[in-house]
Amino acid sequence: MNTSLRDFTAGGAWKNMPSRTIPGTLCFPDWCVEAFAGKRRMLEIGCGPKGGLAPLAVQTGVEYCGADINPQAVAEAGAAWPQFRFFTHDATHAFPEDAGRFDLVIMKAFMTCLPTRAEHLAVLANVRSVASDGCLLAIMDFFQNWDVPLYKARYEDGLSRGLERGTFAAPANAFSPGYNAHHFGRDELEELLRKTGWEPERVEAMPVVTRSGNRINGFALVGSAAC
Repeated sequence: MNTSLRDFTAGGAWKNMPSRTIPGTLCFPDWCVEAFAGKRRMLEIGCGPKGGLAPLAVQTGVEYCGADINPQAVAEAGAAWPQFRFFTHDATHAFPEDAGRFDLVIMKAFMTCLPTRAEHLAVLANVRSVASDGCLLAIMDFFQNWDVPLYKARYEDGLSRGLERGTFAAPANAFSPGYNAHHFGRDELEELLRKTGWEPERVEAMPVVTRSGNRINGFALVGSAAC
């Protein structure tokens, strides 16, 4: 099924999806994981039913917290990892007062699920509001791939329908629901961070696999909370 932009921004695409059908891709490179060393409280946005990076938290002894818009996914993650806190939350909205402060915020294949610049800014500003001094932000997601014919056609179709540059209709298939997705330009990405109080420290392009199984160019990013 294709999801309209209105439905998506209301959280319909992921909030009401059976948790076991939520696809997931991307693994942080070693240099990125090494940057997590010494951090004490980790918040993962879009943790999914398996608890995202909870296994890494067990290995490193960090205090982990996972947030997801899908209540069923949160319940299953909490059952799998009862030692950690999970809560249902739309990250485009302000975090609850009892969320606490974190010195590491993780978003993996999450920002692509938000089709508008306004949503990207809202999420980055909201996670900045729960960042402690010295907090790191780690993002792994997808760069725009104008040199790949399939994605060039999708980006151009999105533009023709009034969507923002890099936003397109990702079609439904056996591995993924249909929804409006966004791929980032490097300059766009760094501007979004700086506008919301983050300073990009390292951004590296790398081959990644999409939810549909396509191999394209993506990125890993580590930023710090700007003073």
